Amino acid sequence: MSPKSAAVAKLARRLIARLPLPIATPVELHRAWGRPLEKPLAARRAVVVGTDTEAAASLSDALRAAGASVYDTAQDSGCDIALVAVDAQTGVDALVQWGRQFGAALRGVANHGRIIIVVRASGPSVVTDAIHGFVRSLGREVGRRAITVHAVLAPAPQAAGSLVVFLASERAGFLSGQTIALRDGPVPAIEPKHPQVAVVTGAARGIGASIARALAHAQYRVVIADVASQADAAKRLIDEMGGEAAGMMFQPCDVRDEQASVAMLEKARSLSPSGCIDVLVNNAGITRDRTFGRMADGEWTDVLEVNLASVVNLTRTALSRLCDGARIVNVSSVTGFSGNFGQTNYAMAKGGLIGFTRTMVPELEPRQITMTAVAPGLIETAMTAKVPLLNREIAKQMTSLAQAGQPEDVAMTVEFLARRDAWPLRGQIVRVDGGMFFGA
Repeated sequence: MSPKSAAVAKLARRLIARLPLPIATPVELHRAWGRPLEKPLAARRAVVVGTDTEAAASLSDALRAAGASVYDTAQDSGCDIALVAVDAQTGVDALVQWGRQFGAALRGVANHGRIIIVVRASGPSVVTDAIHGFVRSLGREVGRRAITVHAVLAPAPQAAGSLVVFLASERAGFLSGQTIALRDGPVPAIEPKHPQVAVVTGAARGIGASIARALAHAQYRVVIADVASQADAAKRLIDEMGGEAAGMMFQPCDVRDEQASVAMLEKARSLSPSGCIDVLVNNAGITRDRTFGRMADGEWTDVLEVNLASVVNLTRTALSRLCDGARIVNVSSVTGFSGNFGQTNYAMAKGGLIGFTRTMVPELEPRQITMTAVAPGLIETAMTAKVPLLNREIAKQMTSLAQAGQPEDVAMTVEFLARRDAWPLRGQIVRVDGGMFFGA
């Protein structure tokens, strides 16, 4: 945030402070932007407790492998990560003992820390829903200290290791208050050929540009697919990422145009030693905000065509050009869950993307392809800068972390979902929203 923007935001908070509302001053988040680290939890102290000893042992190993120092009891000096491993089969009686059993570990988490509850569960139950409520509430209590809270439901908790490490890292500082359900099954033993190729639509600026940068940091060759009018911005981005010599490419493409989409995908294949695409990020999107009663036909159709129909059509076209084991990540929005005044068209499109992501899983599994989605909340972009300042500041106060996210927060989450070990998350929608108080 620029000094001018920070000053204006401070003024807005002073105005909001006159309202009869609890106002929080946000804590600046730690963000590990750049190339993913081999040891993302180096120098972090983790306390792992719980009644599921097998899961606790497996997840302790994952944390150690990521560089953390792991303890099995609460430490007087506190910790950076508190992980609780439990089995949903223990029943509701076990919840009665939570405060006594786990309170010391959870209360000892330092500022900028992480609380993660891993539940051995094959589906929803009284216990899993109770833990979801706990996570949402605790996230609101500790978010003002930049502490995030999550629950992970897993039939086989050892498969949660990669996700737990990501959530515990500084690449997930703007994610909080979520319950993420993993699917069963080991990660397929398909090793990609390097260098890998990623296609990002709508990538010349904003969140799309940050996604392109994150994938470039992770050593992908990146194809920036955007409309021709964004050519100058796309070329500047390509130069920033190392240029064509590093395997970066701009391909003009209106995602509504089938012929242009085919040409773009074929160009992308040419960058790959295996002749196929490893990652497709469906990010292109537009807004045409107006109340439904006043919305013109073109404002409705434009948003539904770009934000939903083109994603379905481009994905269908891309399938024959994707590698086995490829990753598809759709960029949805929390508006798809919660709705928003004046955005019926946008909410329908983004809600449709959520349904598309969930229902495609069985079709893609035989080729070990995953489809996941991110649902950003309030992110500081040129688009959200058009929202009235007071509205933006109120929206920030409606998150556990009391602030908006940055495009890099979305990008780092997309990069994680593009990894091969994100297989257990297929069909999942990961909210990048700072723990918003509203929505599903």
